[in-house]
Amino acid sequence: MADFIKINENDNVAVALDVIPENTTVNVAGSDVTTTMEIPAGHKFALEDMPEATPVIKYGFRIGNTTAAVKKGEWIHTHNLKTGLGDLLEYSYEPDFAEEKFTEDATFMGYNRKNGKVGVRN
Repeated sequence: MADFIKINENDNVAVALDVIPENTTVNVAGSDVTTTMEIPAGHKFALEDMPEATPVIKYGFRIGNTTAAVKKGEWIHTHNLKTGLGDLLEYSYEPDFAEEKFTEDATFMGYNRKNGKVGVRN
């Protein structure tokens, strides 16, 4: 089993599943990558050289930009990556359900109980 995963074919980073020691060569999608430092488990490492301000692609999408030049095999984290969220440091999911539009009435085969709830028969 590999010690890393490249999540999407368009990613320019892979994620270490276990600690990958410095100077370890792994083959990622047919390309050899030698780590330039220890890569902690759950962290990203570069699959190519990236100049400063290069988009970092993970899950097939830009998650941020490099803040310094990054060499192939180098650990990518907060010391050399600026999030694509701008200055937003916290995120909360607050969907607006009032905007939902239904195209048809939702129904199911069930029955009304005396207490006002509903039930289904198996």
